[in-house]
Amino acid sequence: MHLKKFLISFLLVWFISPIFAASTPSLDHLDYELKSSIEISCSYERTQGAAQYIKCLKSELSKLGNQKMPSLDHLDYEIKSSIEISCSYERTQGAAQYIKCLKSELSKLGNQKMPSLDHLDYEIKSSIEISCSYERTQGAAQYIKCLKSELSKLGNQKMPSLDHLDYEIKSSIEISCSYERTQGAAQYIKCLNNQLKELNSISDSPQNTKGSSQKASLSYKDMKLTDAINYIQNGESHQIWLSLASDGLDNAQ
Repeated sequence: MHLKKFLISFLLVWFISPIFAASTPSLDHLDYELKSSIEISCSYERTQGAAQYIKCLKSELSKLGNQKMPSLDHLDYEIKSSIEISCSYERTQGAAQYIKCLKSELSKLGNQKMPSLDHLDYEIKSSIEISCSYERTQGAAQYIKCLKSELSKLGNQKMPSLDHLDYEIKSSIEISCSYERTQGAAQYIKCLNNQLKELNSISDSPQNTKGSSQKASLSYKDMKLTDAINYIQNGESHQIWLSLASDGLDNAQ
């Protein structure tokens, strides 16, 4: 009796399984990107059962027809990446929508080339790329347009050097210009130059000059040992002799 039931169950599985397997459409003939796009677009239906999933796959394959994935291999990495990012939503809507978006972006791009930023300093290049980060998500044509605009604003301007400054001063200037850095190289350079100008005005102020004069006119008696050592190290040992001479004249009077 048990053997009879086993044989019946075995025969049912043997004959019925190929029927269900044959009803599942194959995606193996598709490129990875197209196959992935279809599977993503049907991910919700997959959670609703096999029947809904199969129905969705067949629908997506019907929309796709004989369309092929347009090649992006001839494009620079940045351009290719920009197009793929701009079509990331359409990729979740199925292969047909993804292909449509890619073709549209390629049409907008035309024969435009990625402007080179390799001749720029790291800070300048980084500032331009950050300022165009949104346009990069809108497609290669918009990204290229933004880069060209930023390069035009930059012109022949150079990055002012901050290497002569102490770490704390340099860091403070860079932080204060952090917002302008996101607005493009021209704005960043303008901010840095303004900060350096303000710093120089403080260094050259009459108050600082007065302080220096008072320091220079210290008598030998009032001069600390550290002041004398600093004068010697800075090649200003004559200040010590001037102080000694000044004390000698005061004693003579």
